[in-house]
Amino acid sequence: MDSVLALWPLPLGFFAGLVGGGVIARWLALFLAAIGKALPKESPPVRRRAIVPVLLSTVLHPVPWLLFALLPYGLFRLFATPPRREWLWFLGGVALYFPFIGVTLLYAFRKARKIRAERASQT
Repeated sequence: MDSVLALWPLPLGFFAGLVGGGVIARWLALFLAAIGKALPKESPPVRRRAIVPVLLSTVLHPVPWLLFALLPYGLFRLFATPPRREWLWFLGGVALYFPFIGVTLLYAFRKARKIRAERASQT
């Protein structure tokens, strides 16, 4: 029974991965819009790139700071000192998010491609 109770950080880590992955994806969309890359199904990019939105999305937004400052520090702490078993299960839950969202996106893209092919064949 103790081994089952030791898995409690796994769903918390998965939830943290869901929250963190969504924040990173939204920041990436903001950054791509700021540099003039068009997102799928949106208007074409503006010809002239404005430097202010790019600076705002890179300097004032918290995600780049978290990715480029705290991520290396967290990895250093992870490998410099051996973490407790609960932290390993938590990090396993966070890592579980990436294959989950990858399979979900793959399924969604295939379904969208199939629907587009059916609509194109009907016309």
